[in-house]
This record gives sequence, C-alpha cells and structure tokens, in this order.
Amino acid sequence: MSDLGKRGKIEEAKSLLHERKKRGLKPNVVTYNILLNYIMCKGGRVSLTEAYKVWIEMRLGCCKLNAGTYRRMADGFCRAGDFEGGLRVLNAMLACRHALSTFRNI
Repeated sequence: MSDLGKRGKIEEAKSLLHERKKRGLKPNVVTYNILLNYIMCKGGRVSLTEAYKVWIEMRLGCCKLNAGTYRRMADGFCRAGDFEGGLRVLNAMLACRHALSTFRNI
C-alpha cells in the first residue's frame, strides 16, 4: 500500500485493498490510514470526496479508527477550507469517545 501510494497509484492501492477483502483478509486501521494519507495528499491537493468514502468504509467495516485517523481527516477538511466537514469528523470522534489532544502555548 505504501509503495503504491508513494508512486501515486491510488487506484491500484484501493484495488489491492478490495482484493484483500475479497480473500477474507480484513484490513486494519494502519492499512486504511496509509490509504487515507495518500488519497488526501496526492498531487498536492486534498481529495475529500475520496477520503470521506474510505473513512465511511472504515466505520461501516467495523474497523476501529484511531486518533490518527480522525486527526488526518479533520486536518484534510480544514486545509481544504471545509470547516463543516472537519466539525463532522470531530463530532464523530467525540461520539466514539476518542479524546481530543490538548495543546499548550509554548
């Protein structure tokens, strides 16, 4: 997945993920996070529609999301100027009882 993502072959990475699922190999949060990272960074632009579809697939597929998943998604929405989308991600994070990180002014 990482190699395909680094080479910009996002569709091949998604195809590999779906092929693994067909063979009964359940992807974990790390696999999905790798895919999300490359989807959101491909070509220097954020592909929120694609990333959101993967995020929903994770949630519906009983993949336990971690703080990195939520952070990556919220950051992507905010970088694209879609603050409502970022808020939806944060609300989903809170609904799943994940804690927000706290930051100190240094």
